[in-house]
Amino acid sequence: MGRGQRKRSAGASAQVITAENLALFRGYSFAWFSEAATLLLANRTLENLREEGLGGMAPELLQELDAKIRMAEIKTKGKVKIDPERVRPLPLVGNDPKNLTLKLARELLERLATGQRPGSLTPPSALSLDFAELTRVNMGGGRAKRDVFRIGEDVLALSLVGAYLTGAYRVQVEENRWEYGYVLVNVRSPVLTTPILDEMQARVHVVARRVAEGGGGVFPILVGAAAAVARALRGQLREVVRSPLVVEYLRLTQTRTKVMAKGFDIFDVTGLAVLLRRGGIAGTVYQLVRNFPREGYNKYRGFVQSLSEGLAKHYMYRRPEHLYAPLRALCSQDLHAEAFELLGDRWQTLSQRLQIGSSRLAGG
Repeated sequence: MGRGQRKRSAGASAQVITAENLALFRGYSFAWFSEAATLLLANRTLENLREEGLGGMAPELLQELDAKIRMAEIKTKGKVKIDPERVRPLPLVGNDPKNLTLKLARELLERLATGQRPGSLTPPSALSLDFAELTRVNMGGGRAKRDVFRIGEDVLALSLVGAYLTGAYRVQVEENRWEYGYVLVNVRSPVLTTPILDEMQARVHVVARRVAEGGGGVFPILVGAAAAVARALRGQLREVVRSPLVVEYLRLTQTRTKVMAKGFDIFDVTGLAVLLRRGGIAGTVYQLVRNFPREGYNKYRGFVQSLSEGLAKHYMYRRPEHLYAPLRALCSQDLHAEAFELLGDRWQTLSQRLQIGSSRLAGG
């Protein structure tokens, strides 16, 4: 059999993953991005997608996507114009098509809304992370991912939209190496309106971006996300915590030739959000973390790290000594000098609230 025949045969036997069977691949990057799109735009899951079909859902997705784009532009008072043709939500390398833009996603959804059947294609690098080990171990070195797995254009469209909506940051971590951070606030409660859900998503994105840009650790992101959620929910927190408040955090790294998964974390921030609200410091902690500096200000950076770690450990172990280190640090003149330079007069108010709230939590 000739080379061309082998290629056709391999391609013909490749499994095509479409919106209809996406629920079977929950946990894969393309399924995660796709469900993020349906959750944030229409409060639908992958199971809903299988039952209802993407064609009937597409008009609502397009309408909500355009509304979010307009709202994002309004919040910048017209200073930022979002051009779907220029927005590339996923890291692209090597032979990945360069037209994987938000504009392409919209065009594909528009076709689906008119009843056209989606074609299939080889998944780009950022959507085929999960297949490399599977093909190498189970199928040997002679078969490429593209010969085994293909995705429908409907999955590509949803993935691009989901990556756009969850994209929190892109930072350079080394020469020729970038990190992409995607964050989904996965909260399902009938009492929450779209504006509140959008506010939570935006606030958590700010926290993740500022900490990642400043090279901070996981604790500031975890505690900052919990504070952001509590701040956005305000008085509704008590009612909403009947359902889990979950933050999902995907990190991809890109080099010149590869896209790799750096980590995927799921934080249930329900208890932390309640703790911060009970101490009256949710807004204070959010402000401190969201002002995490990109460089310098080592006393302030160390304090935010210590505070976040102390609050997280106090929640996990219910031991007040985990709060003593950040409380002692509030007496540091060096910290006061750096914090005042970063925050101005707000620092005095924030530090007082933090001291009162942390003391309240430490006292039980």
